[in-house]
Amino acid sequence: MRPLHIVLGAALALLSTMVSAQAQAPAQQLAAPPAQHPIWLVTDKDVGFTPVPIAFPLKAGVLSATRHSEASHAGENIDNMIEYRSADGAVFGTIYIYYPGLPHAGLAALAQDWAIRKNSNTPVIGGDLDLGRAGGVNGVAVRTAYSHYRGNLASAAAYIKQGRWIVTIRVSGPEARKADIDSAMQALLDGIQFGKSEPARIASRMTIRDCGDGDQHPAKILPDPTDASLAVKGILGTMDGGGIQGKDDQGDPAILPSRVPDELCRASLEVKGERYTLLRGADGEPISIDGRSVRLALLSDAGRLLEVDHAPKLGGYILLYHDLGETDVLGTYDSIPSDRQLAAILDGSDHEGGRVHIPVKLRPGHGAEVTLPQTSPGGNGDGRKPQPATSSR
Repeated sequence: MRPLHIVLGAALALLSTMVSAQAQAPAQQLAAPPAQHPIWLVTDKDVGFTPVPIAFPLKAGVLSATRHSEASHAGENIDNMIEYRSADGAVFGTIYIYYPGLPHAGLAALAQDWAIRKNSNTPVIGGDLDLGRAGGVNGVAVRTAYSHYRGNLASAAAYIKQGRWIVTIRVSGPEARKADIDSAMQALLDGIQFGKSEPARIASRMTIRDCGDGDQHPAKILPDPTDASLAVKGILGTMDGGGIQGKDDQGDPAILPSRVPDELCRASLEVKGERYTLLRGADGEPISIDGRSVRLALLSDAGRLLEVDHAPKLGGYILLYHDLGETDVLGTYDSIPSDRQLAAILDGSDHEGGRVHIPVKLRPGHGAEVTLPQTSPGGNGDGRKPQPATSSR
């Protein structure tokens, strides 16, 4: 295996020679803080997270911040949290700031919806998606609310995309304290401060319906290319599928559209006895420079998912396995893999379909690290297998 280090700007330039795209909004390039710069900055009013940069109030309604830390991946700062509690402990909240391979606020909301319903011992009411205001900016927060969670809990949630980061805010407590829950959530959203160098992204208003059965046929996996186009597939793994930061026709900074459609239908995918949310999108022309997402299997509420990206200029339907701080490029197919094929990849019974062809590591503020196999017929990836997650936030 040979490592290839690339930065986002170089990757965008290479793909731009293959696909045309329209820019939609101005953006700034996220700069990494100096190595000695602290990750957390705490004042008497706020706790700031410097890699993105963003700050949250220490007090919000009945809530007060009690702890900030890494939630997982110790030492990498790609999965972080701030915990809040009311004085009596009945109302509680958590903010997660994490760095998934496919950062998309709407997908984050749908993934946590699956986790909320899975972890409740009673039927949950709610979960409709809406758009709201955060940090003084309209339309950047995807909002949801629930009742009867785990019996008698009410819960409010919000999801924000800032650069390649996702911010998830959740406040819960007894149904009788719903007014406190709602006011605390609003205070948290109002109190957010987005750094000027990295504004929050305007969220998409998504339409989710139930899928019909449909007629599915198995797809054929294609051999790896033996020329330089293999490197371009690796570059795809570095792309922000929630909207690439690039440049418009005049060379000005801009944010390209997300490859994730705004209209999806929801089905389920059974893997080893566990049911996961499967989102299906209509096939068609690329939505953005990096293609069009036609299947999205949400495997955890912390950014783990399996995506089928239709990228005609890159040879077909490419499987991408996203997780915290990584996106692995799996096989390329001649059509959309069936639900049965996706399940077989995830349960490990389809060894070839689950083979990682090109692993990609993503680190905040740094270039991506793409590891290409030696270009020989058939290639040989590193052998890691994608896995669903059984734990949740």
